[in-house]
Amino acid sequence: NYYPIDEERESVVKKRPLKITSIAALLNPEPPAHKPNVMRGVGGGTVKQADQDHIKRQHTRFSSAAAAADATQTDPKPVAPPGLICEMTCGELGIAVDTTFHPLYTSLSARIAAGSLLSLVESIVNGRLRNGFALIRPPGHHAEDDTAMGFCFYNNVAVAVADTLEKYPSKIKKILIIDWDIHHGNGTQKMFYDNPNVLYISLHRWDRGKFYPFTGAPEECGEGPGLGNNVNIAFSSSEDKPRPMGDTEFVAAFYYFVIPIARQFHPDMIFVSAGFDAAEGHPEN
Repeated sequence: NYYPIDEERESVVKKRPLKITSIAALLNPEPPAHKPNVMRGVGGGTVKQADQDHIKRQHTRFSSAAAAADATQTDPKPVAPPGLICEMTCGELGIAVDTTFHPLYTSLSARIAAGSLLSLVESIVNGRLRNGFALIRPPGHHAEDDTAMGFCFYNNVAVAVADTLEKYPSKIKKILIIDWDIHHGNGTQKMFYDNPNVLYISLHRWDRGKFYPFTGAPEECGEGPGLGNNVNIAFSSSEDKPRPMGDTEFVAAFYYFVIPIARQFHPDMIFVSAGFDAAEGHPEN
């Protein structure tokens, strides 16, 4: 059941938040007796990397305007990372100046992040798991088909969604992507903007186009066969409300917009770009 937002309901939300186990606690060293179970849980310790076929579904060709900062340098200058051009995609690599790379590890990390999500989705579709949480870095929702930006190299969710629709057409015909990162997922929106089989709903801070990445206006609703399948719930700050998003606003957005639209779309699978930079304690947001 879903209830209207009122003062009593708001009080319940604030006083009895969902109890979420700390991710940091899960990453602490495990007792030796627990290690076999941990290794079994991650597939015996093997790590899957996304291959070129997976990446090419959404990242067709990167532009030649590469300008990234080398993370190994104390005073990094914008440079084109030649070692990543052949490793990361089928084309040349464009990286925005807000994103650093490591010439030895960035490509591998990005492939493992995308590959881990692919493995998780496969386990869910095949019935081994009911659902799952992929704790992966680097993130993905800012990465566009031809540009790495916003600390994102491959759009992990977009790669997994495209792979799922292609690999399991009889089981998965429609997919919903919910993105509650405080920043708009410009890359995810762009990749599925005309796709009738993917509904993208983003809840983000917009500030009337003045908040990074400066996209995600409410009137951006999709195009062609995908018209209506792109929903931007854009919050804007003001002088009397410098932080426009809180628990009440999020609950109201889900009650009045996300849940009704999702029910109408009736997806076979739901992906969540679960950025937590809108959470209390994160600076400057």
